[in-house]
Amino acid sequence: MEEILLNNKYIDKVEIKRLLPNTLKVSIIEKEIVANLYNEEIYCYIDKEGNFIDEIDENNKDNEVITVHIDYNKTDSQEIKFKNEENKKRLLYLLEYIKEEGIYKKIDNIDMTKPNSINMSTKEDINILLNSDEELKYNISRLAMILADLQNKKQKGGEIDLSTGKYALYRP
Repeated sequence: MEEILLNNKYIDKVEIKRLLPNTLKVSIIEKEIVANLYNEEIYCYIDKEGNFIDEIDENNKDNEVITVHIDYNKTDSQEIKFKNEENKKRLLYLLEYIKEEGIYKKIDNIDMTKPNSINMSTKEDINILLNSDEELKYNISRLAMILADLQNKKQKGGEIDLSTGKYALYRP
């Protein structure tokens, strides 16, 4: 039974215990989907290590999962092969920082198709410009504070530019 359950793409771990007299206790841990990759052809869910979970149809994608536009291919052996491994590392760090700062649910999509820059948009139609550099974690923490401030002011739309150095620019 455990083997059958582990064949499901979305299941990470299974624990089965027999409780006497006639009971089985089944504990299932699902894989955490951290992003929905898109390469202009297919959508694929990945986990926090960047491993392939499932290919999905555009109409069936989960809107609670961030869509990431990035250059990659899906191999015949159901693996994700990023065209640039450095972009994979940056993406996984970016997703980790976004979760740490508590803004994952606010971000709608991320575009990492341009070298050294990251463009994001929120569910409130705010565009965000970032450099893909060593200041990424710092800029994500600044972004979290700016988004909280804009939410408190009930501000929707506009652009936050964190790519200009130490100053953040907001254009309504």
